[in-house]
Amino acid sequence: MSGRPKRGSGTPAPPEEAGPPPLDDAVRALLQEERARQASGQLAATQAALEVLSMEHEALQAARRHEGREAAEVAAHHRQLMADKDAQLAAAHAAAAAAEARLADERAAAEQREAALAAAAAAEAALLQQAAAALQTRLDGLAEFAAQREGLLAELQRLRAEKAAAAEEAGEKIRALQRRLYEADHPTDAGSSVGAEDTEGGEGGDALYAEGEVQRLLAHSRRAAAEMDRYGQEAESLQREMRALESERAGLLRDVALRQEMEGQHAKRGALQAREIRSARTKITSLEKGLEKAALEQQLRAQLADAVAEQTSMRRQLQVRTRELRTVRRLAQQVLLQRSEVEAFLVSSIQMVRAQMAAQAAGAAAPAAADGEAGAQSAAGDHSLGEAAEHLAGQPEQGMAAASDDRGSSSAGMGATVIASAATVEAGGAVQCSSSSCGSPQAVTAATPGAPSTVDIRALSWQDRERVLRLLFAKINRAAVQPVARQPSAAAPLPPLRGLATEAGPAGLA
Repeated sequence: MSGRPKRGSGTPAPPEEAGPPPLDDAVRALLQEERARQASGQLAATQAALEVLSMEHEALQAARRHEGREAAEVAAHHRQLMADKDAQLAAAHAAAAAAEARLADERAAAEQREAALAAAAAAEAALLQQAAAALQTRLDGLAEFAAQREGLLAELQRLRAEKAAAAEEAGEKIRALQRRLYEADHPTDAGSSVGAEDTEGGEGGDALYAEGEVQRLLAHSRRAAAEMDRYGQEAESLQREMRALESERAGLLRDVALRQEMEGQHAKRGALQAREIRSARTKITSLEKGLEKAALEQQLRAQLADAVAEQTSMRRQLQVRTRELRTVRRLAQQVLLQRSEVEAFLVSSIQMVRAQMAAQAAGAAAPAAADGEAGAQSAAGDHSLGEAAEHLAGQPEQGMAAASDDRGSSSAGMGATVIASAATVEAGGAVQCSSSSCGSPQAVTAATPGAPSTVDIRALSWQDRERVLRLLFAKINRAAVQPVARQPSAAAPLPPLRGLATEAGPAGLA
């Protein structure tokens, strides 16, 4: 800088001729304000990034809960489906068992019916064989009777022919005898009368013989007629019996045909039942195989569904764990990056102030020695705080060069903010606050009603210095966790801040 700004009204200017000229308070205040603004912007950006990360974390947690609910619903749905399938499979097994039992009962009943039908068919066949044998016997008798009838008819014809011949011969003889009797009774001429006289004796004998023959022929003819009548009656009775036997034979033949047809029907029914039994057995075997295959497929599908569900759940858990790990890593990185030299400076300052307070309390027993020791401790404390402030603020040239660097500007700016916050209290009573209200920003705000004025930190007591440091540390922590306004887009990526490479996390007070 070419011009030196005026120094504040609170501190006298040191002589310029003694050593190198010190940094002007106004320039230092300007640098501190500039660095404070940069640190405030960096802190706001960090808080915005933290808010975005918090929103992303909440969104990821919501997505995880949603995925967990979906997985639970899908698992419940799959369990319900498995329960339904198990119930259907149990019902199918029960139906198959009932069908198998019913088929076994039907098979036993069919076997019993088949055995009964076979026994009945065998009995009927035996009866039919006996009836057929009886019919055959009767048919043989009928054939023999027919042969006898044919013989009798032939004999009757022969007898009729003989009767006709005998009747013809008897008629001829009768006609001859009648002619002779007529001639004998009515002679035509003398010659005939002479001849008749000559043959009278012989004709008388012939007439007696002829009359005897006629009587014999008539008796034979009557016997033949009676015999023929008897044979005719026998033939008519035999014919009636033969017609009755033929009708009975026709009925028996019809019965035999009916029995044979019934046997054929029984045989067909038995064959059909046997085919049905074989078909039912085949169906039962195929159903058992199908049920076993369905049960195996159901088990395989259940195992596959469980494996897929487990794989999906494990993949989702892996993704969720990976996102959580990345989020935790980012948050840890942000936390480690946010733990800058300002926090280290505050913690070390508070520890140093507490050590000075403990030493001051321990040395309160020796008043004489306590004055010199307090002066030395005050000088040492002032020197330490001054060195820390100068270390954070830096030289003017170095501060101007570091203003272009984000990392240096953030850390040095926070240090300047600490010194400016320590200096912006009301003169004459801003730090004299009670222990109950000094830790709150409202007390500090209430203590500074007017315009702020510069106060030298070396003029404060160790208790006031501790209160100021604790107030600043509380303000930093509260600003880090306080939610900022919602931004539509994520903040720009921040440059890495230089922090403490420890595993303790953000600095905290005991």
